[in-house]
Amino acid sequence: MNPLSAFSFGKIIKTFIPGLIASVGVLFIFDLIYQVAQPAGDDAGGSLWQSLFERSFFSQIVLQNSVAATVFGAFMIPLSLMLGFFTNTLLWQFANSSFRAWVEKELDPQLIAARRELKKKANAELKAFTGSDEDCEKASIETYFLPMVDFEKFSYVRESYFSWFEFQANSALALVFSYCLYALTVLVLLAGAGVSAGALALSLILPLVFIALFGTLLVFAAKNNLLRYQERVLLFLVCCVTREGRCAADEAS
Repeated sequence: MNPLSAFSFGKIIKTFIPGLIASVGVLFIFDLIYQVAQPAGDDAGGSLWQSLFERSFFSQIVLQNSVAATVFGAFMIPLSLMLGFFTNTLLWQFANSSFRAWVEKELDPQLIAARRELKKKANAELKAFTGSDEDCEKASIETYFLPMVDFEKFSYVRESYFSWFEFQANSALALVFSYCLYALTVLVLLAGAGVSAGALALSLILPLVFIALFGTLLVFAAKNNLLRYQERVLLFLVCCVTREGRCAADEAS
């Protein structure tokens, strides 16, 4: 087994890109702090474009020289990775169980029965080993039967579906995170800048519509990938267990 597989391209991308999306929201807050700290001048107030772009930290500092742009680009890499880990933590802590309950309703009954039998087999062997009469409800059949599967093939199944599930779910969370920080920045910068209520509402509603549509697409795509992953893993484990059983029977005969 290659220990570097834990740092494969797919596993880095599923963390880095959602983190990059989330970092946009953090940059809005950073820019908000920068603009609030500036002394009020004759050009205070103005349009959304002036507040968020023309007078922004990015426009006034980063784009002014190549050194600042290089430092900014280097800063974005660790920031994106840290925020990617943050969104992945949020996914596993708060959204993972909801996704799995959603997928459970669409899983084929035969596959549910197969999983039940695999768990019975794992529990029977575990109880024989420990001498206990209690079932281990939290026993992971993926982990228990892992020694008898082809690790490269199992990793292929995981990378093909589960990594995409995490990438899409993390990206949806990152979009919501960035929009919340964007909305806070817009409210603070524009509320006291003489901008009309209609323009303020438009600057919040249009991005919200995009986030809602694209975020919903990502959530349903993530659900479908988690469903396909669970289906294929169960089929994969059933195949491995039945083949090993046939091999053992052939050797005994």
